[in-house]
Amino acid sequence: MLLHGFPDFWIGWRRQIGTLASAGYRVIVPDQRGYNTSDKPGGIREYTLPKLLGDVFALADALGIGRFTSPAMTGAASSLGPPGQSCLIAWTSSSS
Repeated sequence: MLLHGFPDFWIGWRRQIGTLASAGYRVIVPDQRGYNTSDKPGGIREYTLPKLLGDVFALADALGIGRFTSPAMTGAASSLGPPGQSCLIAWTSSSS
């Protein structure tokens, strides 16, 4: 699951999608709330980190991804999961 940061949307990962898919990963690249064609809830409280993380967990649940780790550092990635089923997570954010 590749997650973009402000002010990007999914297309920021376009160069990595093919490479990861060719390596055997299931690549999930959603637009986060408020970006591109995603839902745009009103009010700043709808865009807090707990809300964004909740979206990620809800998407993972909906897709049947049972276990994953979101890295704490920008640009970092982790590959975790049961044998034969790993999940690559990366989340970028603006440095400003």
